[in-house]
Amino acid sequence: MVIVLRSLLLALAILSAGCSRDKPASRKPAPVAVSTDLEKLREIINIPSIPIRNGRWVEMPLGQTDEGSLLPGPTDLGLYVYLELDAAGWTELEPITGPAQGTRTIVLRTEIASAILGPLATELPDAGASRAITGPRYDASKMRRGTYRPGGAIRFHDGLLMTFAAL
Repeated sequence: MVIVLRSLLLALAILSAGCSRDKPASRKPAPVAVSTDLEKLREIINIPSIPIRNGRWVEMPLGQTDEGSLLPGPTDLGLYVYLELDAAGWTELEPITGPAQGTRTIVLRTEIASAILGPLATELPDAGASRAITGPRYDASKMRRGTYRPGGAIRFHDGLLMTFAAL
């Protein structure tokens, strides 16, 4: 009887070990690689032919870094864009996007905000892992192309800050 009981306990231990779910390997955030290639950006989203002084953008996976979450998935992408416009650029952009409609706050991870906003990011309040940027809201849907869906667009200093997601 004792041998049978020990055998049963051993079998249960083996089965429970085989059925246990190992924690997935932690996904670390991808390094932020900023691009200034506006022609490549125009292949991804619809940027009108307007005067742009400078543009910086980052395309990154949206997948969560914590082990407990599987959403969004590692193949989902976020696109973060900052286009610096002069007065002529804003004059040509507003008929396309429409005038500013109220305000909006866009929250970016600190490393993304630093990459695309450059020195302007130092003006933003330190909120730990992210920065909140508030400004006049524009319609980003006019920039949509392909699989990227607009998240938001605001004016920040002389630039247009936009977010998109491909899910």
